[in-house]
Amino acid sequence: MMDIQLTKQAQDDLDAIEKKHRDKILVKLKKMKEVPLFQLGAKKLAPPLKPLYRIREGDYRILYKLEVETITIMAVKHRKEAYKP
Repeated sequence: MMDIQLTKQAQDDLDAIEKKHRDKILVKLKKMKEVPLFQLGAKKLAPPLKPLYRIREGDYRILYKLEVETITIMAVKHRKEAYKP
């Protein structure tokens, strides 16, 4: 089982999201700890966002990086904003 850490940016992003969407995102974060990421539709992002990955939850994107036993959530953005450098 992986450990999940949120950056300050990711926590601020979550705090700003409407509750009904935030609750779904939190469920997805819990699944990320337990289920292989490829089963959740994880996708490696291209430069300049490399080495980040993303998982979709509705209109939101969870942007994260992988470390040995840790998933660090870098940001949680609406799809219109997620890929802007």
